[in-house]
This record gives sequence, structure tokens and C-alpha cells, in this order.
Amino acid sequence: NRVNAELSIFDCAPLKGTIPVGEYVRRLGYHYRCSAEAHVNALIYMDRFSRSSNIKATERNVHRLYATALLLALKLQDDDHLSMKHYSNAAGVTASELVNLELSFSQTVGYRLIV
Repeated sequence: NRVNAELSIFDCAPLKGTIPVGEYVRRLGYHYRCSAEAHVNALIYMDRFSRSSNIKATERNVHRLYATALLLALKLQDDDHLSMKHYSNAAGVTASELVNLELSFSQTVGYRLIV
């Protein structure tokens, strides 16, 4: 177990009944209205994130990491975009939190978002 000092912006409090990752990915795909290519790019971004930081995907951060990676991917891959409030509602975070996650993720990967 990690101590509080090691928690990142992507970590959430442990929750009982957290939505399984596969179901969450399907939910985001539906509500984000993104292409299959955006999902592929999101996985590539997550790999880049993992290689660029000491933050690894865990049960406490994988949902936020994927929601952020997918948002960045669809912004670069897809032509149609919805409001940040729409994306944040689908991801289960506030709009300001999602903006901060997006900025932190982008900085961590050195803004290397072209695939």
C-alpha cells in the first residue's frame, strides 16, 4: 500500500462498488462519442504516461487515467467535440478536475500526443 504522500492527482479514495474497467471504457466510449481509433490512441498515451512517470495504473487511478487519455485522444483524433461538462459527467469527475487531469497528463508525456 502506498502512503498518502505518494498519491497523485489521478488517485481517488478507495470506493466499494467501483465500476469495472471494461464497463467504464464502454461507458466512456458511448458518452464521449469517440472513434475506435481514439481508444487505440488512448492506450498508446497511457503507455507513454507510464514510461514518463513513476505513476503506474492501479485500481485507484486507472479510471481517471483512461478518461483523461481518451479525452486527449478524441480531441486530436476526432472532429466533433462536446463540452468539458459533458466529458466530466461521463468520467465521474468535475469539469475543473478533468481540466487539471488533462494538463497534468499532457505535461507528463511531454505533450507527445501525435501517434
